[in-house]
This record gives sequence, C-alpha cells and structure tokens, in this order.
Amino acid sequence: ALLGDLAGDLPPSTPIVLQPESGRAGNCDCYVRFLEWLTTTVLRDPAWRAYDVRVLPQLHYLLWKGVAGK
Repeated sequence: ALLGDLAGDLPPSTPIVLQPESGRAGNCDCYVRFLEWLTTTVLRDPAWRAYDVRVLPQLHYLLWKGVAGK
C-alpha cells in the first residue's frame, strides 16, 4: 500500500533501501530468513522494478545478535 501511495510522486530510478524491522523479523536465524524472504519478495514483485531498490540487513543487529545497547 505504501509503494502504491508514493508511486505517483517518485520518479523512476529513485533509490529505495529496505531493511527488515528487527523487532518483527526476530533475531539470529529468524532475522536472516526474514531478510531472504524480503529480498525474494522484492525481486519477484514487478512494482519495484521501476526503482533502484536495495535490500540491506541492519549490520549492527547481525553483529551483536539483537542485543540492545551495543
């Protein structure tokens, strides 16, 4: 819904970075699986092809395994 709302306002090739929300994605292996799911979903959805999309992990979350305060 959000992409549909913004599509008319974003020119083609607009850079967009998507990251899993750490609280929703879980930690450790769950986070990695969610990252894989998000990447696959974006690659398969033709709505994203007009944009310069990157799916990136939250590196601090991977490095410290979701421990708060690090």
